[in-house]
Amino acid sequence: MIDESDRKSCIIYPESNFKVTYEIVGSVALLLTCILTPFNLAFSDQLSKINWYMNFNYSIDIFFAIDILINFNSAIVNEKFELIESRKEIAKIYIGSWFIIDLLSIVPFDLIVMGNGEEDQNGSKVN
Repeated sequence: MIDESDRKSCIIYPESNFKVTYEIVGSVALLLTCILTPFNLAFSDQLSKINWYMNFNYSIDIFFAIDILINFNSAIVNEKFELIESRKEIAKIYIGSWFIIDLLSIVPFDLIVMGNGEEDQNGSKVN
């Protein structure tokens, strides 16, 4: 464990209370995403009309966007059990592992595909 005086500022350490709590909240958000995604796919037309449900889904997306920022600022314990605190090394490791998957998971493809208007029964855009 690192002495408090040796810690870098603005780096989140794995054993910190914030990180532990954040990981628990992240696990719950991930579990909710796993449960809700099939419903989103099956009933997207009906669910998109429920404002609180859509706001809840967008808030989970925002949480995972913040997760990317937190991952870039979190110290990492490597396979040799060494604590990596260098932002450059943290970024290099994160970009080489989960970054692309995390980034793709927060892209709002539904909003991109829908665009600004809705389509009628013939596939024509209605504004």
